[in-house]
Amino acid sequence: MLIAGVTASSTGFSAESQALSAVPTDSADSAASSVDSNSESSEKGVQAEPRQDKEAAAATGAPSASSVNADEKASAERPQTPSAPVNAATNRSSDADSPATTAPSASANAADKAASDAAQDSSTPAAAEKPAAKESTPGEQSKASLTEGDAAELFTPEQEQRIGVVAKQYLLAHPEVLVEVSEKLESMQHEQQIKKITAAVIQQQDALLSDKSVPSVGPSDAKVAVIEFFDYQCVICSRQAPVIQSLMQASPEVRYVFMEWPIFAARWKASLTAAETGVMIWQQKGADAYLNYHNALFATGHQEGQMTEADIKKAASAAGKLKGKPETMLNVLARTDTLAQSLGFMGTPGIIVMPVKEANSDNVTVFAGGVELSALQAAISKASGAEH
Repeated sequence: MLIAGVTASSTGFSAESQALSAVPTDSADSAASSVDSNSESSEKGVQAEPRQDKEAAAATGAPSASSVNADEKASAERPQTPSAPVNAATNRSSDADSPATTAPSASANAADKAASDAAQDSSTPAAAEKPAAKESTPGEQSKASLTEGDAAELFTPEQEQRIGVVAKQYLLAHPEVLVEVSEKLESMQHEQQIKKITAAVIQQQDALLSDKSVPSVGPSDAKVAVIEFFDYQCVICSRQAPVIQSLMQASPEVRYVFMEWPIFAARWKASLTAAETGVMIWQQKGADAYLNYHNALFATGHQEGQMTEADIKKAASAAGKLKGKPETMLNVLARTDTLAQSLGFMGTPGIIVMPVKEANSDNVTVFAGGVELSALQAAISKASGAEH
């Protein structure tokens, strides 16, 4: 949930931000896939084998013409059953060359008609010779399947019930799948969050870099800035503090901006008091005094409600006497609260590494949560244009 803004008349934030790493635990994603198969068809052509001509027959010892005529007459008087239409057509053509051919019987007429029909069919292009229908692409097949699926259910109720049983049995036998799915979902949501925050950072560069009331340490003409939103009571911020200190020593040319964001103020008053005191020390005593106070509070190791008023006074004592009351810093904290929420941060720490000028999606890095030193150094290189 969003964090309520801080007003000058309030004594603390009216709500806390949710932990940054929290993500929705219930999510349902469904996916449908269809497998289309294409069939191919082919037609077999029939070839007629030609008879041997008379000359070839004579060369091989063919009978005389009279004996041929007698044989053909006997052949014509008995019914003929052609072995194939084309053979019948060939027989008819060859018999026409003989001078002693007799009138065909009824059976021969039927065979001739069949041969004629076959010959006519053979002159017509076969189905295989017609232009083939254009094969549908996988995308078109999928679309057709989905359209058909709208009209009829893919599975019967019995099949759906069986699928549910099998899926349940598999998940019970392999619960690590659920962990993998959850991690994947969390990763996707995290990436989306980072993209949104990065876009917001680019839109609000001035608010992040130009507020003189916010503590900052480092050269005023630095080319790169590291900005951290934190709460002294945040346990992850406490672990991040030594990393930031090491980074400051390794990269002193960078400007470090400390956004005091007491998100636990509604639960623990010391969270708000520590933030107010930090801003006051910055404004009255300068960067070095603020950094000493900042590091001293984290060095106590008191987080999650363990920090006390005594811890705050002890850390602030090194800065000397302060004028006014810490409550006068509420306006500064309220602006920081509004800025953090508008960027999209949902908890602490939130770290931004960006160039002071001409920031864009290619040179801005956002960390929603704790981060290692090496990652921060790589982000500084990217922001400065030195990344290879």
